[in-house]
Amino acid sequence: MNLAYCFPLFLVIGSYYTYHNLLKNQPQGVNPYLSLCIAYVVCVIVTFILFLITNDNNVVKELGKLNWISYVLGIAIAGVEIGYTLAYRNGWHISICALIATVAVSTLLVFTGVLFYKESFSIQQIIGVILCLSGLILIK
Repeated sequence: MNLAYCFPLFLVIGSYYTYHNLLKNQPQGVNPYLSLCIAYVVCVIVTFILFLITNDNNVVKELGKLNWISYVLGIAIAGVEIGYTLAYRNGWHISICALIATVAVSTLLVFTGVLFYKESFSIQQIIGVILCLSGLILIK
């Protein structure tokens, strides 16, 4: 496996780990929506700089390529952020909340991959999903 293949996964893991720790340690008195708003402003700045570095800088041309997915993705991301923020503020443990959500979403994505994207699924992977779901039962 090469770095171009592995780097995105390491980036997701490191960012996801940092993300949960930061949300869990956010002060209770901070308005969660304003905090997320500031986080998104920073995200906009970072991603726009990356756009400028990696593209021909024709924003209008690139905007013309977008469709409804970018807008609905924004709503989905906000839902994830707000959901985790509220879960941690309402007493969910960092060790349980993210695990349950990740296993549940991963299981749904397995079925989505097989049904809609025609991805293959081996008996070994089926056993893995069963073990993950069994683990959820044992956690609670």
